[in-house]
Amino acid sequence: MKRGFTLIEVLLAIAILSLLFLAMSSVLANIKMSTTIFAKKYQKDKDYLVKVLYYDLLNSKSIKILKTVNPDIDRLIIKTSNSLYKLINPTVIWYISKHKNSLIRIEGFKSFPFESEFIDKFDENVEIFKIYNKKNRYFIYIKGKKKVAFEIFI
Repeated sequence: MKRGFTLIEVLLAIAILSLLFLAMSSVLANIKMSTTIFAKKYQKDKDYLVKVLYYDLLNSKSIKILKTVNPDIDRLIIKTSNSLYKLINPTVIWYISKHKNSLIRIEGFKSFPFESEFIDKFDENVEIFKIYNKKNRYFIYIKGKKKVAFEIFI
């Protein structure tokens, strides 16, 4: 009857555990690397949202802010020369859709409603999309996954 482990069994168990720890450390390193990549992408997406909205406003010919039933959400209609799809002087609408409260940008030739125009989703779960206007100063505040606030003088 065998009462203990042999030296070979102990060495084999140590070798298997060391391989397991080695594999787990590489998995943790990969998780850390993907977390940093997603954090950079998140910041890049936030910067892209600000950049597109900023250039829409900066290159605008006319800006119309429409109030909705919800006091925290506005709709922005801009006649601009900024186009993501190489349209000439498109009308751009920024609004919050009912599906997942997504911040949507629609670009097309005519005013709302569009038929088959270019639609981009910039953010989800947006609670607040407010545009404050005083003369030629605009303050934009967006609260969703990404919090964005900036002011522009036109």
